[in-house]
Amino acid sequence: VTGALILALTACGHGMLYAPWSPSTQPGWTQEAGDASGGISVVEGPEPPLRLRWQQDIGKPPIGSPLLAGPLLLQWSKAPDLYVFDVATGTR
Repeated sequence: VTGALILALTACGHGMLYAPWSPSTQPGWTQEAGDASGGISVVEGPEPPLRLRWQQDIGKPPIGSPLLAGPLLLQWSKAPDLYVFDVATGTR
């Protein structure tokens, strides 16, 4: 029965198995930043006005958020293709 339950959970979750949150498994404060009401104060950040530095059209829907790795920005697409860009210039 346990194997069937795991198989059903995996199939329903598109290959992801989600464990429910529980105070016994994750005690204490579980929010990464801010307070219990969801508020957070940002003291420092980029100075406005902000401008778009570069953009790229990959021609396919992206999957997830981009990943920064040193001077590179990596983005998966539904193709499935991995696109790698220079963070400073936007070149491939």
